[in-house]
Amino acid sequence: MAPLELLEQQAKNAIKGSVRTAQARVQRETSIVRLAGTCLRPPVGKGRKKQESAQPELRTGVYVQTTLDGYLRRSPVQEIRTAPGYRAALIKRTVAAVVAAIAVVAVAIVLLRVL
Repeated sequence: MAPLELLEQQAKNAIKGSVRTAQARVQRETSIVRLAGTCLRPPVGKGRKKQESAQPELRTGVYVQTTLDGYLRRSPVQEIRTAPGYRAALIKRTVAAVVAAIAVVAVAIVLLRVL
């Protein structure tokens, strides 16, 4: 593929991406569920109390997000898995790097004194 063809393809893809972004924004703004949710609930200050906390309830391993229409979206969070002995190996590598750095500095000091 020639460089000009590559640039042309990139420009087309950029335009397609911006069009898709605009379409998604319009779909979000005109969502029937969102419009119904905002119309059914009174605005803050007119019979509706503001939520106590900005963060919803926290559960171990669950991410909670509040949407504009009041729906609580919960999604599980995958636990981080570390291999057995990973931390010990990491500590050994760190200690080895520090010892090597000290050795390099010591050799540099000895060379400077000799020369």
